[in-house]
Amino acid sequence: MFFAYFTWNPLRELFRIPYLGLPIFWYSLLFAAGFFLGYLVFLRILKKFFLTFPGFSFSEIKDWPRLLRLLQTPASKEQKKYALKKTFCPKQKPDLNDEAAVLEHLNGYLKEQNKERQRLEKAFGGCFYTLSEKASFVADKVAFYMILATIIGARLGHILFYDRALFYFRHPLEIFKIWQGGLASHGAAGAILIALLLLSFKLKNFKPRLGFIQLLDLVAAPTALAAVFIRLGNFFNQEILGTITEKPWGVLFLNPFDGSAPAVRHPVQIYEALFYLLVFLFLIYLALHCSRYVFAKPGRLIGLLLVLVFSFRFWIEFFKVNESVFTNGGGLLMGQYLSLPFILLGLVCFFYPSQEKNFT
Repeated sequence: MFFAYFTWNPLRELFRIPYLGLPIFWYSLLFAAGFFLGYLVFLRILKKFFLTFPGFSFSEIKDWPRLLRLLQTPASKEQKKYALKKTFCPKQKPDLNDEAAVLEHLNGYLKEQNKERQRLEKAFGGCFYTLSEKASFVADKVAFYMILATIIGARLGHILFYDRALFYFRHPLEIFKIWQGGLASHGAAGAILIALLLLSFKLKNFKPRLGFIQLLDLVAAPTALAAVFIRLGNFFNQEILGTITEKPWGVLFLNPFDGSAPAVRHPVQIYEALFYLLVFLFLIYLALHCSRYVFAKPGRLIGLLLVLVFSFRFWIEFFKVNESVFTNGGGLLMGQYLSLPFILLGLVCFFYPSQEKNFT
């Protein structure tokens, strides 16, 4: 029988910071790269989302007095297009203190999907927070919540579902030693859901509405991209090992993170990274090229992400070494048990009742 394999034993440490002697690991670099690129993708999706449903809210007006003055007495050809006299009854003097009426007037120009919002921002420069500023504000908030939730959730998830929780209860400082390994993606996913739920309460006054499900849709594609880099980091760390195989694409891990003996195994980290990349490409296409369809009904993107990713996770666990202290016999592995509720949640999100009225 033909049998070949690829030998893998990279240095986990990429370099050390001069003078400080602090090590920079491949896993840390790839983890950071995943979130950085995910942030850029998230910004792009947010701008597309705000362009698709481009209405103004009160908080987006920077300078009300200047805006009202220019709407009443336009100073340029572009401003005349949006003049108040075009919509208010000429027999009635418009109430320039009625900000709701002025917003209704402006939003009347923004009903269709086009670049009218950007033209209006340019015509009244300095009067509005631009789409880019609005997207950056939301992206910064979401990035902070997600990074914190990922680290905390992944660590606690590993302790609760894969390790000896009583040990950490007796030695709580060991919880913070994440460089020693022990991060669970299911824990990270659960923590991200909670973090975005909390953040949605702070963003409830945004227009268009940024509720919990809307936020989940917006982060779906960036999350898949970040997962690609995290799995590549696991590959460099020689952790989350596959079962022993004689397949020609098997990988000989010479120095596994868990201290086990060298063996030729399924490169499950690469399997997952490639699948997550395909999911990312699929979701980013939907978000940027089918935005009105996928965003008009909240839950479509996050539903697809959860069903696709965790269905694959359920299947790929058959090729992984058991890492949980709670499943040492036959039957399903812990990763499979934990994947089932996320698959169910994905189906619920995908068939979430339509809320198109929230985007008008």
